[in-house]
Amino acid sequence: MTTIGGDIAAALAGRYTIERELGAGGMATVFLGHDLRHDRDVAIKVLHPDLGAALGAANVGAEPVWSRDGKRLFYRGDGHFMAARLATGPGFAIAARDTLFADVFQFAPNPHANYDVMADGAHFVFLKAATEGT
Repeated sequence: MTTIGGDIAAALAGRYTIERELGAGGMATVFLGHDLRHDRDVAIKVLHPDLGAALGAANVGAEPVWSRDGKRLFYRGDGHFMAARLATGPGFAIAARDTLFADVFQFAPNPHANYDVMADGAHFVFLKAATEGT
């Protein structure tokens, strides 16, 4: 079993175990984990510390979803649907924020985004509760 340190291990304690590292890239390391509550294997993506610090300091709001090309981070915040463009170099930083449209959609009652970004990065699909009608 692989161990990871500090805050990440504390955040996962009692909910997930880490089995092994699956791979690492420019933004994150992915681990094979096990969800103790649902008794199933899961992938756990851990952002590299410099990216995590840049995004945390930038207050990227709720329900973040990466664009397919990895150059923008879409999120919900301050009553709007936003996109943060990333600047890369020796570290990561938010180069610009774009307000895309007013956010009138319901937030997810789960830890996953209530929307998805299409491959073109310009179209989005939002889910709505069944009680809202068709």
